[in-house]
Amino acid sequence: MARDFEQPRKGTVGWWDWKPAKRALEQLFMEGELMAVERRGFQKVYDLAERALPDGIDTSVPDEREYLEYLIRRFLNANALAKPEQCIYLLKEMQKPLKQVVADMLEEGP
Repeated sequence: MARDFEQPRKGTVGWWDWKPAKRALEQLFMEGELMAVERRGFQKVYDLAERALPDGIDTSVPDEREYLEYLIRRFLNANALAKPEQCIYLLKEMQKPLKQVVADMLEEGP
C-alpha cells in the first residue's frame, strides 16, 4: 500500500496531494505492472501482475488488427451503430487501417 512507503510531508496542497511513492505505484498500476489485489478502506493493496493474475491468462500484446477489431466490437456493443471514425475518435493516426479492418469485417460477416 502507498502508506507502507515513508515520505515526510512538507505540508499539503489538497486532497490529491500524492507523495512520490503513491505516484509511482499508480503509474505502474496504469502500465499493468502492478494490480490491486484487495482494498483496505480506500487504500489499494498492490502486487506484481504476474503474481496476481491466474495461470493461463493471455497477457500478450494484440497486433494492430486485433486491437482495432476489439475497439470496433466494443463501440458497436455499446452504441449499436457507428461511423468507422467514431470507433477510434482519439486515435486519428489509425483512421486508414481502421477503414480496412471495417471493410474486412463486413466481408467476413459476423
